[in-house]
Amino acid sequence: KDPKESGMTYFISKERIDKLDALEGFTWEFRPSITPFERRLEEYKEFQQKEGHGLVPQHYKDNRSLGKWVARQRCEYKALREGKESSLTPERLAQLEALNFEFCYGDPRGIKSKKKFQESREKHDEEGEVS
Repeated sequence: KDPKESGMTYFISKERIDKLDALEGFTWEFRPSITPFERRLEEYKEFQQKEGHGLVPQHYKDNRSLGKWVARQRCEYKALREGKESSLTPERLAQLEALNFEFCYGDPRGIKSKKKFQESREKHDEEGEVS
C-alpha cells in the first residue's frame, strides 16, 4: 500500500517517505495496530466469559483500566440517550450491543439488584402483586 494513500498518521517526514519510495526494492508494510477501545473490548469479552456476566465494577481490582473503561462507556451511553454530546459512535455502540454490554449504571450492587428484580418480577407473576 502507498503510505500517502492509506490515511494513516506518520512519524516520519514526507521527505523521508519520498526517499524510501525512491529506493529500489523497498516496499511498505503496515501492521494494523489495535486501538485502546478494541483492547478493552477484548478484555470485556474475557471478563464475560470468565464471570458469566458483564457487570464489571468501576474499581475492578484485577484490571483497573477495564473497570474505568466500562464506567466510561456507561457514562457515554447515558449522555447519548439524553441527547448530550457523546464520544460513543454508532459503530462502537453496535460493537458493545453485539456483546450484550451491561449499560446499567447507578447500581452499585449489580448482579444482586438484577437478581432481586427478577425474583420480584417472578413473584409478581405468580401472586399478581409485588410485596
